[in-house]
Amino acid sequence: KFKIGDLAGTGCMVDSCRDCENCKDGLEQYCKNGNVQTYNGVNPYTDGMPTYGGYSKTIVVNEDFVLHVSDKLDLAAISPLLCAGITTYSPLRHWKVGKGHKVAILGLGGLGHMGVKFAVAFGADVTVLSTSPKKEADARKLGAHHFLVTTDPEQFEAAKGTFDFILDTVSAEHDIAS
Repeated sequence: KFKIGDLAGTGCMVDSCRDCENCKDGLEQYCKNGNVQTYNGVNPYTDGMPTYGGYSKTIVVNEDFVLHVSDKLDLAAISPLLCAGITTYSPLRHWKVGKGHKVAILGLGGLGHMGVKFAVAFGADVTVLSTSPKKEADARKLGAHHFLVTTDPEQFEAAKGTFDFILDTVSAEHDIAS
């Protein structure tokens, strides 16, 4: 699918068994034999070598896990789409988030930024939930319609039960039940 010199990009997976029912259904992320992640994975399907993702000098990726990238595009703008982009796009599309939905994006880091941009682009009414009031200006610049400080009990209580969809992008351990 590629020739030497083609501009290509890879996301968070570089391989899978491609034999189990999930792989055959195009759901390699649920590979029953274990998919190979771009960072800190070991590829038993090829050379058994570890993967280092963006820290690699070279990387071997099965062509089914590589995308053609136009040389007319800005690579710095494309890179976030291959990881944080697909990580947030996929659940928003899967659950058909769009116009008329009230969406909360929990956390405003790399994933949260992408989640806000996609949810706004899909036409949703977007609220960013964050422990840090300092992130409100960034949330608004990205297109968020509302901002809620989760450590403010009054704001938090008023928002309970008002969202159709919550995209949790927080990597730190936290209680998702409250």
